[in-house]
Amino acid sequence: MAVNLKNSKIACTHPNFAALIVEMFQEAQLSVNDPIAISMTGSLPGANLAVLSAAQAMNLKPIIISSKGQSGQGIVIMKAKDKSIIRHTIFDGLSSPSQGGWELTGAVTLYESAVVLSDSQFINSRSEDALNIVRSEFTLENLVFRNILADGFDSDFSNGTIKNISFLKCGNDGLDVSGSKIQVESILFDQIGDKALSVGEKSRVFINKLIARNSRIAVASKDQSEVVIEDAIIESSQIAFAVFQKKPEFGPASISVDKLKMSNLENPFIVEEGSHLLIDGVLVLPRIKNVEKFLYGKKFQGLGGFRK
Repeated sequence: MAVNLKNSKIACTHPNFAALIVEMFQEAQLSVNDPIAISMTGSLPGANLAVLSAAQAMNLKPIIISSKGQSGQGIVIMKAKDKSIIRHTIFDGLSSPSQGGWELTGAVTLYESAVVLSDSQFINSRSEDALNIVRSEFTLENLVFRNILADGFDSDFSNGTIKNISFLKCGNDGLDVSGSKIQVESILFDQIGDKALSVGEKSRVFINKLIARNSRIAVASKDQSEVVIEDAIIESSQIAFAVFQKKPEFGPASISVDKLKMSNLENPFIVEEGSHLLIDGVLVLPRIKNVEKFLYGKKFQGLGGFRK
């Protein structure tokens, strides 16, 4: 029997479809806190959400969300009335959702939708951002981002808290923050292609315990942003801290660090005139008039180049 894919996609979005999945779970005699394995489909994204909704309704524990054939197009939650709760989930091999000529940057995207995300992993992401949260309140705890094509987590104009998060082998930035306010407790970066922590557009980020290894830039604060770090270890990186103004509509930036340990760095500090870097109570004097030109121009490309 031929199946009309278009009608199937529409049918999957009906609330009764999620109710049908609940009935199937009940027939399988699943109970509260039972783990279930989920393999996502890029062809029927509505089915993905229906299964997740059914699992949440029965208080089950989804274990894995994957795209073995690398066709999975991720998840989008937009303007949700209720807070999303996502736990014990692995997002594996997902790309950005696209439909009818539009495409998002995040493999998992939340727009104006509060979320609590914990005890989960983002691995083998093939999108611009493995996780993109926009204009939302969030709580992230016990997360791992590993083998990410570009950026790990991109926070745009959002407010939230982060506890115990790791970024391992990201092609571009680990944590990219724009127009956001974030409180962080324990964050680890290793093998980051560009900036481990990139903070811009009047963001405020407060961190207790940061470790950054094998990154081109460990921490960058730009465009009127403020970064405050207590207890930091930075090792085997080209630049530890870069503080500068990138966009003309904003102003200088600042970084303040206490209890800092550094080793095996090519250039510990790059501070632009007007911006401020305070290390263990000592002000680091600016040395460069145009840090962006230095970082992204021909002079620094000799050290491997940076992406804007």
